[in-house]
This record gives sequence, C-alpha cells and structure tokens, in this order.
Amino acid sequence: MPAIDLPDRYIIVGRSLAHKGVVYCAYYRPVFCDGPRCSAPPKPVCSPTLPQLILYLTPPCPEPYCAPAVPYPVPVAPAKVVGPLADYKGQLIPLSELPLNARKYELGLQAFDREFAGFHDRFNAEVRGREGLIYLKLRPKHKVTEDVLSKALDSVPVMASYYLDKLESVLGALADFARTHTGLNTAELMARANAILKEALYRKRKPRPAEAPVSLQVKEVRFRAKFKDIRTGEYEWRAYRLASLSYTQFMALLGELERVPHKLTYLEVTVVMSDPTGTAVRFLGAGYLYIYHNPNKDPEGAVRIEFRPYRHVTKYLSPQDLALLFYGLVTALTVPIDLAKRALRGTASP
Repeated sequence: MPAIDLPDRYIIVGRSLAHKGVVYCAYYRPVFCDGPRCSAPPKPVCSPTLPQLILYLTPPCPEPYCAPAVPYPVPVAPAKVVGPLADYKGQLIPLSELPLNARKYELGLQAFDREFAGFHDRFNAEVRGREGLIYLKLRPKHKVTEDVLSKALDSVPVMASYYLDKLESVLGALADFARTHTGLNTAELMARANAILKEALYRKRKPRPAEAPVSLQVKEVRFRAKFKDIRTGEYEWRAYRLASLSYTQFMALLGELERVPHKLTYLEVTVVMSDPTGTAVRFLGAGYLYIYHNPNKDPEGAVRIEFRPYRHVTKYLSPQDLALLFYGLVTALTVPIDLAKRALRGTASP
C-alpha cells in the first residue's frame, strides 16, 4: 500500500483522498528501531479513511499463523452461571417458582463474563435453525453501527470470530452448570434431552442437517447517501435499505459508496454454519436462543442466554423438561460453533 512522504506527515494514497476534507492520523514507530531514521521525531501517518489507516499500521502475521501474544496458554476463569430462570409476565423469577398453569414464558441462564458482557453492551444475538443450517445473528443496539461498526468495517470477520470464541466458552460453562445442576454426565444428559425432543416434536417435521461452508452474510444494511438530483441539480440525502448480501457484496457496496458522502446507520451480520452431527439443528427445531442483557431485569455484568420454545412445544412439555431440552441444545452447539470459529479465523487473517 503506497504512502507519500511529505515534510510533516505520510499520506496513504486512496481513491477517496481527492474528495476528503478530513484525514485520520496516528503516530507509528516500530518497536525494534535503530539508525538515524529512528532518532528523528516521528511523523504521523494519515489516511482518508480510518479502516485503511488501521490496516496500514497492522503488521502482517508470519505464515502460516499469527504468533500468540504470550508463549504459553493463559488459563481463563469460566463464566459464572446463575439459574435456571423464567421470564414470566415481565418478571424474572426462579424456574422453581413458575406457576403450574404457565404457558407463555422464556427459560434462561445468566452468565457473568466480563468480555462477553462487554460485547452484549453493544449487541444482541440470536441463534436459529433454518433449512438444516444454523444462523447466528448479531444485532447492534442503538447508535452502535454509526459510532463503532462504521469505523472498522474491515474488521467485521474478526469481530464475528471473536464473538464465536467467547460464545463457545460461555456455552461450555452453561453445559458444566447443567451437568452439576442435574447430576447427570454428558451422555446421560443428552439421552434425556433427546427423549424429550422426540416428545416435543411429536408429529412435527424433524429438521435434517444440511452441508454448506461457513459464511459471513449481511442480513440487513441501512445507509444514507448524498446524490445529485438530475431534475433540480441539487444534492440531497437519500435513505437506502439492502438485505441478504454476502460479505463480498457488502465490501463492494462500500467501495462504490466511497465516491459519495454517506453514513452507515444499521448493519446486521449473520454467521451461517453447518452442524456435522445434526444434533444442534434438531434441538433448534423446538426453539431458538436469544442472548442479551436487559438492564431492567439482569444485574450489571450478566448476559442472559434464553431459550424461547415455539408455541407447539410448550403444550407438551413441563418447565423442567424444557430446561433439559435447553441444556441439550447448549451442549450440542459447542461443536458447530467451534468449527465456524476456526473457519472464520482463516477468513479474517491478513
């Protein structure tokens, strides 16, 4: 990536440089630096776009992988888990206190993990099954797209991979909690959960796993762009909404928008993954996961992983059976999420 050496700064060449009145700058000097060049005061490196500046200042990783930050693994404490809980009539109560005649409620667990909670301060997530595949949606909260995502769009695959890594860790903590809470080992827990699943999907179509490579899609993007009105000759802002774009199509759209003033207002990203065993896909036939923090119900630092069963499922199952179904789902999801995380890491490498 070429840069122009000016007396007071370096300017990175880009197509948008010609019509940009503001540039982003940062001071940079290699950690290991010697010679007359390093003794002189550093000059800032400037770029017309922030993602281009970040990319320019990020050193490439040596093949075939990036070296770890430390030469040995660092143990990380598992997330603290609280529950099971029921969200019933606008209140969060222990599942054991749920009325026997309750039919409309959501079952969940609270996970306390600092990095996971930091992510969910800005995003909500949803895990659904459809046509034999698993869809993980990341929905930004108000103003997050404009304030955060729009400044680092090249890093969306890295963000998705990071979240999958944290989600896998939290689901593992939930599975540990389920085994301790029920007194069952993994094989016994999954056997009980599968038996309940058969009852829940009685006379219903059973989902079958499908094969597809892991992909990153843009479920929805909204933006405002300034174009010239042919009739009046005046420039005006117009709002646009596009749906179901591949990540490659989305990046091509951004390249086109570089030529005009624009503002990204909403971006919803989806990770599509397959399930080699088909277990998680079958459990997702009974309901879906919604992962979020509700400041009115959840304590600070807590993220709720909530199982929302479909209407026909709650007719056949008790709350205790639904809890076992939920535990089976979070246990089964760790395999496809781990595979998707590894695949996205390859996509996100520089």
